[in-house]
Parts: sequence; C-alpha cells; structure tokens
Amino acid sequence: MDGTLLSAGVSGKLLTVEQIIHPWELPNLTGKTLGALFPSVPDHAVRHRHLVLFGMMESGKTSLMNFLAAEARRRYSYQDVNIIAAYSIRKAMDLINDKRVQLILIDDAIQEQNSRTSTKNAQDTADFYQIRHTYEAMAGERGGVVVTVWATQRFKSLDIVFRQGHILIFKTSAVDPEDDKLIRNYIGSKAAGELGKITERIFINEDDAAKSRCVVCIPVSGRIQSGIFTYRYVPPFLHFLGSEEVYQPGEDFVFNLGAVLEKYRNIPKWRKAANAYYQATVEHKNQSTLATKEGVVQSVIADRIARMRGELARVAGGDYEIFKVQQLIRRGWSVEHQGGIGQPDIIARNEAAGRVVIYSCKCLSFKRQVSIRAHELAPEVHKARELNATLAVSVFNLEDSREYPEQLFNPERVPAVVKFDFGG
Repeated sequence: MDGTLLSAGVSGKLLTVEQIIHPWELPNLTGKTLGALFPSVPDHAVRHRHLVLFGMMESGKTSLMNFLAAEARRRYSYQDVNIIAAYSIRKAMDLINDKRVQLILIDDAIQEQNSRTSTKNAQDTADFYQIRHTYEAMAGERGGVVVTVWATQRFKSLDIVFRQGHILIFKTSAVDPEDDKLIRNYIGSKAAGELGKITERIFINEDDAAKSRCVVCIPVSGRIQSGIFTYRYVPPFLHFLGSEEVYQPGEDFVFNLGAVLEKYRNIPKWRKAANAYYQATVEHKNQSTLATKEGVVQSVIADRIARMRGELARVAGGDYEIFKVQQLIRRGWSVEHQGGIGQPDIIARNEAAGRVVIYSCKCLSFKRQVSIRAHELAPEVHKARELNATLAVSVFNLEDSREYPEQLFNPERVPAVVKFDFGG
C-alpha cells in the first residue's frame, strides 16, 4: 500500500493509507529493497547495486546473506547466477565469471576494508571501482548485473568507499556512540528507536525471531527513505572464502585444521565439540577417558566428535572444490564450478577428447574407511545422465591430509555405497 494516496481532509496533504491507519509505524520497504537490489538484466549494459549490512555479532547477518543468495537464484535464472562468498574483495574478484548475474557477498568486511588502514586499502578500492569493468571483460557485449553486499560489525570503521551503498540494512543498533550517531544520521530518530527495540529483543529477550526484522535505508530513492525490511530463514549453504583459502594453480590443497579448530574452540556453541574432536584426533585420547573427564556418558563425546567432523567437512568442502577446479584447469579441462543446493559440484569438459565428467567433491575426516551413499551423489548423477557424462567422486581426507584417487562410474550403474579406504 505504499503507493496508495488519500487526502487527509484537513491540510489537503496527501498521505499514504499506512500513515493514516498507523502514523507511528515505519513503512515496510521489503519489496522496494529487493526490487532495487536485484534489477532486471539489461541487454548491453552492466548494472551494479551495492548493499551495506550492519549488525553486532550474533544478529543474523550471515543468515540474511543466505536469504539474499537464495533470493537472487529465485529472481533470476538459477543457472545465470554466480554466487561468490568471501572475506576479501581481492579474492572475490578472482572468481567473477561470465554468468549474467554476479552476487558478491563480503562477510566481516572490517577485517580488510577498515577505514583506519586506508593506505592498505588502495588496491581494494581500485578493485571495487573496477568491478563493473572486470565483469564486462568477462561477459563481452552481453549485459549483466553485479550485486555487492558488505557485512560489518563496525559501521563507521568500514571505509567510506564501501559504506556508500545504494541500500543500507541495519540489523541492530550500535554500542559505540560514534557508530550510533552516524547510524541515526542515516535512518532518523524514529527508525533508530525501532532498531533499539529489535536489538533488545535479540540480546535481552533472547528472541531469535527478531533477527528477521531489520531497519533499511534507501539513500538513492529521491529522498532518503527508512523503513522495515523482513526476510525468511533459509538453511545455510554459503561458504565464505578467506584469504588463506583460495588456491592458485600449482599449489597443493592444504587445510589448516589446527587453526580452524582453534577458531571453533573460541565459539561458545562449538567449544565442547571442538575440544572433543581435538583431544580425540590430535591428542589421540579415547572417548571413554574423555567421557570420564567430562562427567558424561561416552555417547555424548561421540556425538560431539561427529558434529565437529561434519562441520569441518562443510567448511573445508568449499575450499576443496576450488582447489579441484584449479587442478582440472591445469590438466587442460574447461570447468564450470556450481556446487549449490541441488547442483553438481563441478562440470568438466575436455573438448579435444570429447569427454564430459561430472565431479562430486567430498572433504571428509575418516581413520579407516568412509562410505558415501548414492543419495549423496544425486545432483551429480542426474547431471551426468542428462549430459551422457562420466561421474567422478573425488575425496580429500582431513585425517591424513591426502587426496585419494578419483573413482569413476557410469551414472546408470552407480553402486549403493562408494567406499574409500584409509590405506587405499
């Protein structure tokens, strides 16, 4: 109803229906925000949209970015969207391809785009200003859309270059007085009051549902507009690439297990699982001993280790896919890296040999043998059948830091269980 106007009957001024019925409420700008962020794809031009996302730790910034990634796939053709999730614009730029839509999500941007280290940001700034031209070089004369999303826990500390967004979304108010003052200047006192209520619901009332409600500001909408933005929960599927996680051709795949475990040991909800995994796999303590020490039954320790093992496989999996892409390129294959929900990980083509191979990449942790059930390979099997291609299962074992020989299958005759042996 934000476009329906009625006369107030007193001053003759036109008011929206929302202003008449609920004059104290902020307008819902969800539709307008998503429409501005995801424009139509032009035929022979490149449109760039930039969103800045602010919120304190645990406010749901990453969940919102997962929603935006899913929304991009819903609004555009699924095959036309290249989703790049990273902690650095430099690494993200390396992954731009010629798909019609490039969605670049930079999480925890303050790590590398800090205004207090502006002399170190010169190359990042240049890259950001050149992002449209970088894509144009890939896409040729075709038009496209480049969407950049920057998430930060400190608003003022984010370099002004990256803070100038077409859209600004605030998930919480700020504790720092300077941040709070700057945010109020953007959104106004009325919206700042609403943002304070959202923040209290999240951190004082422990109301996780409040994380789906945000305050949005659209500075380029003729006049600055502030309102409410809401979104739905999407199961996490993004994997963010750090500066140490993007592999160049010629390098071996290396996953810094110790550094990752140390990070998880400092996250409250993961601390027990990370400690159990570390003591069992690195210090080689048996589960019975750990259970006695913790005062729990052994099955609790086993569950913690299994939970950490699964999380490590998820975190390392995206890195391994990127390594595999580079490995195949070195072998002379042309490669399409997908890896989204319901998609195969990699489609590799060797034009000279007339071969197409669909890859399923698994980064796992196992001591003796690991079994991969056929249903876990479903996206790759379906694509291999569609393209009359070979199915390849490629596994890297975190336990011995080793990539195992690929297993190749006819997609019409995939066994119920694919096994990899530690000593094989």
